[in-house]
Amino acid sequence: MRLLRSVFLVCSVCLVACNMHQKPFVNSHVLVRGFDSGGEFCKDFDLDSSQVKKFFDKAKVKTSREIHDEFDYLPCYVQGSSITEGQTVHWEIRAGGTARVTYPDGLYNEFGCTDCF
Repeated sequence: MRLLRSVFLVCSVCLVACNMHQKPFVNSHVLVRGFDSGGEFCKDFDLDSSQVKKFFDKAKVKTSREIHDEFDYLPCYVQGSSITEGQTVHWEIRAGGTARVTYPDGLYNEFGCTDCF
């Protein structure tokens, strides 16, 4: 039983480590710009494909706790899709320097960047 727990722990750490490194995005397309209720003040937030690439080149994978504690939540967002590792992913970048990338299997990574804009 102790061996089984150790193997499970090692596998879990490996899976998390694999997801911590984001592969480069290609063919990024901005599909939607918008803002949540109350976000009219930032209706001009916009990114083009090259800015999306720059964001993800610099951003780091963060935990939900890090996103909550280290970044401001802003209601402005840009959504789109990209190809990475041969699969299409969907992403949302928020004006506060955060992003979420959702993979075809439904899993996702959250990103944060303090100097990406």
